[in-house]
Amino acid sequence: MTTEPLYTLATILGAGMGVLAGWNPGKCAYLAVQVAAVMVLLPKMVEITVEGVMIVRDQAESVLKKIFPGREFNIGMDTALLIGEPCIIATGLLLIPAALFISIILPGNRMLPFVDLASIVFVISMVAPFCKRNMFRIFITGLFIVTIALYAGSNLSGIYGVAADKANVKLPSNVTSTELGNLVSSYNTPVGWALIKIGEFIGN
Repeated sequence: MTTEPLYTLATILGAGMGVLAGWNPGKCAYLAVQVAAVMVLLPKMVEITVEGVMIVRDQAESVLKKIFPGREFNIGMDTALLIGEPCIIATGLLLIPAALFISIILPGNRMLPFVDLASIVFVISMVAPFCKRNMFRIFITGLFIVTIALYAGSNLSGIYGVAADKANVKLPSNVTSTELGNLVSSYNTPVGWALIKIGEFIGN
């Protein structure tokens, strides 16, 4: 499956968000190019990372087999290895506008996905084997995961912003700590959210 539709969709989404923000045509076009560039560069960066990880994995397996001959080893790898699956790419393409849409209509949500839309494929990679690579099942599961991530991110955005401030992360002047969040992050999972809340309770 080619990636040209993904770039086209990214351009349209970028321009659409600019229009919704009330920007002039020049700014809308600039935003469209920025979003499309993210969609182009992120998979390339992941591909390079995966190549490096595979080299380490193969070497580690070779060394272990020399030390323990006759034994088999299962080495855990990153979910990026599954991103190249056609069902993942296609479903991720469909989830990009869907995630943007539900982020607008969900009551109580305060997080609007942007750059992290390109990372939705990471969210759905692990569910593909359990869904038997069925695109419909992956899509429905992906919507459920995105919904949880949006609500968790909205709830923890203040803490996330404080952490960024303490790490001396420079934010744009128009961004406040209560607006900072990330759709694809470990703290947006049910377990991550629960652990943070437990930590808050213990700390208080």
